Amino acid sequence: MTDIDKRMAWMGQCRECQAFVALWPSDETPTTEQEQISSEWPSLAECYVENCDGDIDWNGNDPIAVVIQERLR
Repeated sequence: MTDIDKRMAWMGQCRECQAFVALWPSDETPTTEQEQISSEWPSLAECYVENCDGDIDWNGNDPIAVVIQERLR
């Protein structure tokens, strides 16, 4: 039986350039951080797009398995 991955992925969008962002923790990240929901995530973050000074508005979170589809072998 496969263990259920309880990590969350957080999605947001830049206010300035409208770029979409999805972040997720690695397996090595502490469990308490892996399972954070968007209301516990920092409300603002700087945009990751080069030369953009906008801020990211976090729209929500989903279990990582919903955001990243892994191919079973």
